Amino acid sequence: MGAPRRRKTRLQLTDLDFEIVPLVDMIILLLMFVVVTTSFRGQPGIKVDLPASAATPADIPQYTEVSIAADGKMYLGHEEIEDISALGAVLQERAAASPSKILFVRADRSTRHGLVVAVIDVAKRAGFLEATIATVSAQE
Repeated sequence: MGAPRRRKTRLQLTDLDFEIVPLVDMIILLLMFVVVTTSFRGQPGIKVDLPASAATPADIPQYTEVSIAADGKMYLGHEEIEDISALGAVLQERAAASPSKILFVRADRSTRHGLVVAVIDVAKRAGFLEATIATVSAQE
């Protein structure tokens, strides 16, 4: 009698070729999907109904953003600020650390004009050189 025959396993019967090109294609497609879907962000978290303007929006390279809601609450980024004096202290720190010294004010259209002017005044005293008020494009 001869030596017993060894059975070939399924792994040995099939020729496994690992194709790298389709794998790279899938990774690139997934990466493109993630980049495209995350780059179309809406406006930041504070809900503000901006006033309309016929002027074209300016590109502001680097700025500090203050949002003023319809109820008069002020936010520096996503952090709520209690009152105008607390805003002044925080803006003074930001102005010292910021190279551009530009303030971007996003105020709801129903916000009192005096509050917007007070925020800009506090920012100027804190060291900001320029203040820009956010608007949306007017429908013609």
